[in-house]
Amino acid sequence: MIGVPHRQGSFPFCCRTIKTERLPSPAYRGALESVGDHVRNKRIELGLTQWEVAAAIGVCEATVCRWEREKGLFNPTVSQLPQVIAFLGYDPRPAPSSFGQKIVWLRSSLGMKQCEAAREIGVDQTTLGGWERDERIPTKESARKLEMWKNKVRRLPQLPPEWAKPIFQKAT
Repeated sequence: MIGVPHRQGSFPFCCRTIKTERLPSPAYRGALESVGDHVRNKRIELGLTQWEVAAAIGVCEATVCRWEREKGLFNPTVSQLPQVIAFLGYDPRPAPSSFGQKIVWLRSSLGMKQCEAAREIGVDQTTLGGWERDERIPTKESARKLEMWKNKVRRLPQLPPEWAKPIFQKAT
């Protein structure tokens, strides 16, 4: 409860204290539907301006403004996502459900383009693209390479706990 002096009537020397609960800022959104909603809530929670958030993430102020205002229309690019995750302290995207989505989720969490991830895994980019679209499943050798890549990048704090077990088990 916050005491707020309130003048009543025509006598300016008479003050009465009314105690009310402080309402959250109208800018604060309860439902977190987009990455921009998460960024906005964290910014308000920390008492930062859009300019300060932009400087922390490494983008311009207009970019942060677009993320916050345009629900889902403007999201961070793959190269910006690691900085957004670091600013928030967690990954705001929904957990992946399919095999291909898990690969995309992990790759984009690292800020990697598909060609970079394919090179690091040791497979062709079209092969990785097929896995990400759930059009193909990896061979046993490719699944082993994927698992090695996942273990190499397991240092990410935002990986879901269930990812401690092998996630790339769709080998034939």
